Formats: sequence, structure tokens, C-alpha cells
Amino acid sequence: MTYEEALKKVRKGHFFEDKEVLKLVNEYGWTIAHEQAEFGWLTNDTEILKLSDKNGWTVAHEQAVHGWTTEDKKILKLATNTGWTVAHEQALQGWTTENREILKLANKNGWTVAHIQAKHKWITYDREILKLTDLTKRSVLGIIIEKNHNIICTDFDLLKLSYDGNNYVCHELAFNKAFLIKSKKIMTTYNNSNLFKMNTITKYLNYVHVLEINFEREILTYLKLLNNPLKFINRNLHSSENRQGKILLKRIKFYKLLNSLIKKYLLFNNIC
Repeated sequence: MTYEEALKKVRKGHFFEDKEVLKLVNEYGWTIAHEQAEFGWLTNDTEILKLSDKNGWTVAHEQAVHGWTTEDKKILKLATNTGWTVAHEQALQGWTTENREILKLANKNGWTVAHIQAKHKWITYDREILKLTDLTKRSVLGIIIEKNHNIICTDFDLLKLSYDGNNYVCHELAFNKAFLIKSKKIMTTYNNSNLFKMNTITKYLNYVHVLEINFEREILTYLKLLNNPLKFINRNLHSSENRQGKILLKRIKFYKLLNSLIKKYLLFNNIC
């Protein structure tokens, strides 16, 4: 039987189980087994599952597209020429695994199985997996935070993890979730953007201003942790468009003066 003859029968609804027929291939490496899998036929035969076309797309890949899954590591690791594994395809269809070895499988762009699972709101607390990044520095933790609105992070090490190449996790939490940890180191961490250079606290303040939270109360809580809050305001908030920055500048100068006067009074009267 030729490839063309078998192909006609498959497209009319007939499926073959004969391995010799399943292995019949066209000029692109597309086998009868591939064709049958495209129409919903399934097999667990390892030899057939490994059959691949010229791009490395296996019968197992094709079955995974239609919801078939396997836990066989050898099959899960089968990859196309771009590094897209059967595990990647299964994860894309909603399958999940907790196996580290499989979660770390990456295509040529560094996109791992863990990245795909995170896109589907899967959550892990495995630090090694959370730190996985693709070639654009997109981290697994960054995706988890993006897809799960109730997730925050208080781990200093993870807060400094890349979120998307331009920003760190601390920036994403500050800007999109109004979450800022009271740490000078984290608050003053700048992003990597060449166009909009901003630190964590600036991103946070941009967010709380949008929410119309008590701006002065919020910022004063954090500014007191900085060595030079006036310098910070001048650099980050004191612009022609930022009325709040001007107000804060005046208010802090007032409190500094008041603080100085109180100290002098206490010393002059031997109160302390």
C-alpha cells in the first residue's frame, strides 16, 4: 500500500493499526500515524509515538494537541527543532506536573513547561522553579503574580527577581497591586527600562494615586525610611504635572522645621 492510498482511506474515516502502514511517510516526514492522530486516533506504542516529521513534530505532539496525555518522561521530552516538547504541548492543553525535571524543559527561547503552567494559573512555591526565566527574562514567578491577583511576595530575594526583563517582581507588585514592602533596598530598586526609569516606590505611588488612596499618609509612611526624602521627591515627584509632589515637598520641609524646633525646645528646657 502506498502513502497516497492509505491517506485516502484515513480521510474517509478508516484507521490503520498495522505499523508498516502507520510508518508510511510523505516528502515532509508526515506519516499516516500523524494523519490519523490529527483525526483523533490514539496510540500508546512508543515506536509510533516517536515518529516525527522534518520539523521534529512527533505523533505524540499531534496526539497531545487533541488532549492526549502521558507521564512517560521519554515521550514528554520528545522535542521539535525549536525545542518544543510533548510536555510543552500537554501543558498548553491544561495538563500539569510537579516534576522538576519536566518543569525545567525549555524551548530555544527559554520558555519552560513551568512558564506555560503558570499561564494557566498553576502555582508553585519551589524557589528553583520560580526563578526560571526565558531569554527575555520573563520569570515563572512573574507570570504567577500576573495571573493570580491574590498572590504577593515578601521574600527579598524573589522580589529582586526579573518580572519581564524591564521590571523586577517588586515593581509589578507595587504598580499593579499597590503592594510595597517597607525596605529601603527594595523601595529604591530601579527598573531596567531605558525610556521610563522608575524605582519601586515611584511605581507604587503612581498606583495609589490612581486609586485615590490617602496619598500623603501612604507616602509619608515610606519616605521616612529614606535617608534623603527631599531629594527623592525632587527627582521623582516634583514635576510641573505633579501637584501632590509639590504639596509633599512643602509638608516635609514643614515637619523637618517643626522637628528641629521641638528638639531645640527640649534641649533648652533640659527636658531630655
